[in-house]
Amino acid sequence: MDDIEGLVPLSDGEDLPVAPERPEKSMDWVIETYRKHSLNKVTAWLNENLGKGRGKKNLIPRVLLDINPIDHRQSLLEVVFPAPRRINEKLFDVNRLKFMLDADSGMGKTTFLMHYLEELLDAASHPIYSLPVYFHLGNVPEGAGFQQFRETVNKEIIDVILLEKEENPELILDEELLHGTINLIFGCSKFMFLLDGFDQLHPQDRFRFFVDSFLDDNLFRSNFVLLASRKFEFGSLATDAVVKRGESTAFQMTFQPISLEESEKFLADAAKNNVIKNLAAYTPELLVTPILLKMIRGLSENEQLDGLFSRAEIYEQWFKNLIFLVNAEEGNKVFERCMDQLGEISFNQMMEGSIQRYQKEVPGFEKSQINIENFDLIIQEDEIAPRWKGVIQQTLRRWEFCHPSFQEFLCARYITKIPEWKKIVRENCGNEKWYEALKILAGFVSGKELFDIFIEE
Repeated sequence: MDDIEGLVPLSDGEDLPVAPERPEKSMDWVIETYRKHSLNKVTAWLNENLGKGRGKKNLIPRVLLDINPIDHRQSLLEVVFPAPRRINEKLFDVNRLKFMLDADSGMGKTTFLMHYLEELLDAASHPIYSLPVYFHLGNVPEGAGFQQFRETVNKEIIDVILLEKEENPELILDEELLHGTINLIFGCSKFMFLLDGFDQLHPQDRFRFFVDSFLDDNLFRSNFVLLASRKFEFGSLATDAVVKRGESTAFQMTFQPISLEESEKFLADAAKNNVIKNLAAYTPELLVTPILLKMIRGLSENEQLDGLFSRAEIYEQWFKNLIFLVNAEEGNKVFERCMDQLGEISFNQMMEGSIQRYQKEVPGFEKSQINIENFDLIIQEDEIAPRWKGVIQQTLRRWEFCHPSFQEFLCARYITKIPEWKKIVRENCGNEKWYEALKILAGFVSGKELFDIFIEE
């Protein structure tokens, strides 16, 4: 029998029906759609936080330094005075897949990652790592493992891709198919993970993620990973051998310190302010920390810097600007209540020894420790109130100050309202962890009284 016998013949000119291709099954479509909408989101974030434009007026270019141990033989001078190598090549050309960026609070890790992401998305796709993704590890539920991390990342990617339906309302997308395609992209090692907030994970989660990321090569496969964090410790969870082995697997980097020339260009007219120069002589972080430089420049641009003579006055005015920026109708009484509430929390933290500047093993603070009834202007349900944006950063369960000096300022401010403030100073002036708070306190109280206490103690 002929092979075609019995088949229904097609009429002349009739085409075979073709099933429409589902776009969410295409890796190329998923990648390009995500890149398009992700670029819009990251650019909007940078515009909101830096202002439009990426010149030195808005952004201090951060230079990366190679701080990996040197394997070759070194001279005695090199051992005593190590000179980290400036990384001039692209990270793709370093011949590593795992990178760790180490920098203190307020040094611009998040801004660096977002700016780097914008550059990657705005350029042509990398031939291998074509899907760059920024993700804050604080969005992973506490106690979750690597699989939950993957699922949370996938959910964020899908949410971005679904924005395509706003441009094309007739488009129908199957989220299950999208999920499968994203897993396929991961399996093909096309991801470039830019991971933020590693230090804000619970110590056990942080150690587990560290092991999964840097000691178990199978979990991330051959995807590119850049992990940003401030200094931390694993505590009793890890031996020195485990930590050293993990660090040797990742390429270690940090930021090159901001030079005086760079800070002066960023500050513009504020760089001529003699008060700032004098304060920086005793508190160098004022002119080398991006978040503090932004604070000083903002006050200068609003013509509020002249007439301020201490860190206490500078921080006070900046906090007032931030709170009124969220709600201009909030008067001075509400501002005072806000500051008193956060000041009380900061004071209690420092009295208990929870001083952010010196936290290593467990950075930040639990939201559950804040009494919602007593501190209603700080926390609402499970979220830090929007008025504290720029002062506080938060994850699902934890929070911390964007810079440790904010806690120290608020503590000093609160101490001035306590009748027995002199007793508190006497009890803590010998503790080096209180030095910065007491230096700020000098802008609130009589310098002679404070100095007399120091001499007596």
